[in-house]
Amino acid sequence: RNFGFILFFVIIFAIFLAAPAILNADDYKIQSLRANIEIEANGDMVVTERWVVQYPEGYSVSYRDISFQKYNPDNPLYQEQSNQADFEIDLENDVWVAGADGRKLDKGRYYVRKSGQRDERGEIIECYPNRSKCESIFIHVPSGFDEKMTFGYKYRIKGAVTKYQDIAELNWVFLDYFETTVRNLEFRITLPGIPKDDILVWGHGTAGSITIEENQVLISVDKLKKQEVLELRILMPEDKFSVPNTNYIERSMKQTIIDYEMRLAEETNRRIAIAQLVFYGTFAMLALMIVMVYIA
Repeated sequence: RNFGFILFFVIIFAIFLAAPAILNADDYKIQSLRANIEIEANGDMVVTERWVVQYPEGYSVSYRDISFQKYNPDNPLYQEQSNQADFEIDLENDVWVAGADGRKLDKGRYYVRKSGQRDERGEIIECYPNRSKCESIFIHVPSGFDEKMTFGYKYRIKGAVTKYQDIAELNWVFLDYFETTVRNLEFRITLPGIPKDDILVWGHGTAGSITIEENQVLISVDKLKKQEVLELRILMPEDKFSVPNTNYIERSMKQTIIDYEMRLAEETNRRIAIAQLVFYGTFAMLALMIVMVYIA
């Protein structure tokens, strides 16, 4: 009887773990994201993205909300409100759509619009949650999406880099809101002729790997959950950049930023250790309960 109870408990627990994957098998899924990002010497950032998305039957519209908020009032480090970024995209030439066979659709089969214009239902297109310094790119395929679709975007963030007296910085939230988990992310960030030993990188918001190479930073993330963000801070030699005056701050910030990131790393490691303790402790308690029931 005790063995039967234990077996029943194990089966119920396994079903509980597997249920979300089973229930969401046919749902909307972002299968992969590949991004090539070029940081220019003038401080601009040119981003090329390729999204592969799985859809259930009946979908025909897609939104890509792109935030370019640079000034962050919650950032404890010194900032200047004039240090802002701007966004540019050519909807006609820099957005494309491909069907399940991987071939790009003819322009006549879909249309692209952006924030402030109207969608297929006549409603104003805007980012969600609605905020300034954000552009929403809307795509409609009237005939409907295939089971798998690919979307391509190329855009420019003007003034992405901040230059200080002793360092240049890219501090950017690349992904911050999605309706579902984003899987298989790979970012290749190309820098303007900077040796690997002169590059410092920190990532925030999710777990992943960072690889620093000559003139490049490679980011790989297996899974970005709905409530997570992908944020990067890259420090580079200031003499590699000539930015507009609005993106220059006449302060020495290198050591301040490094110290701040070290404190964040210590706090993150402490939270991870506590979470692991709780996780394994829960399983230990379950195992103990099973043994006690079996002995009884």
